[in-house]
Amino acid sequence: MNMIFHQQQPTKSRLCGQACVAMLAGVDLDTAILAFDGWRKGTTPQRVIQALRALGVACGDDMERGELPPRAMLIIKYPRGGRHWCILWDYELYDPGASEAKVQHWSRGRVEQFLPLYC
Repeated sequence: MNMIFHQQQPTKSRLCGQACVAMLAGVDLDTAILAFDGWRKGTTPQRVIQALRALGVACGDDMERGELPPRAMLIIKYPRGGRHWCILWDYELYDPGASEAKVQHWSRGRVEQFLPLYC
């Protein structure tokens, strides 16, 4: 896959992980949710890995810390404790919570962990 097609998560939802999986797999959000066994709430790294693989997206076996690779799913941690999934694709950030496809930076949080992508 060479391009990401942005998908915005529904307003006030907790579907950022599912929306990221949808973008990476090139499917709609409902199809991605099915890969999460219908789970429509915040998700875990284990569920993300399982859903990515079910949809044919190659990824690492575990979350990692350290230097970011060019392609990864990121967990952004906010100062007040919230977490948010985003995609780093060829060092460009794709945020399912943003209305535009690419975001230049995340100003309110830091990368806590990442899942390498091999696609």
